[in-house]
Amino acid sequence: MINAKSQQLVNSGKFSFVAEKANPTNLDVINIMNSLPAGNSARMLDLSAGYYVHFSSDEISASLPYFGRMFVANMDHTKNGIDFKSKSFTINTSKSTDKKTVWAVRFNDVQNVRELFLEVYKNGKAYVSINANDRQAISYDGHISENNDSGK
Repeated sequence: MINAKSQQLVNSGKFSFVAEKANPTNLDVINIMNSLPAGNSARMLDLSAGYYVHFSSDEISASLPYFGRMFVANMDHTKNGIDFKSKSFTINTSKSTDKKTVWAVRFNDVQNVRELFLEVYKNGKAYVSINANDRQAISYDGHISENNDSGK
């Protein structure tokens, strides 16, 4: 069972995933990061505060950085992250055999993001994987926290 506070937040459907580390799937990106002077991809992929996915009953919003290959890049580099708000989505929730809660979210009104998977573990830690139409998949490690309405 996940800890009581995280379980209560996930059951309410109103919570935030706070990203702490990005996990790109493209090995070329990691090799480039490691080739930089004094570069270390593990350290570069640790994220500062402020990257999130907010969940509520009527909206899901996200602001996450992206590291990887984009098939259709925006000329404005500030818009190449994963940044969206959705009001039309379907959620399938399940509990796996190792007692983690899994949310599979499919979006109907977000142009580039096809689906998002959220796994919440016993200790309140969480994992988000995002599949998009215009870029390679990426995942994030983080934790569950209370939804901050002012951050929406």
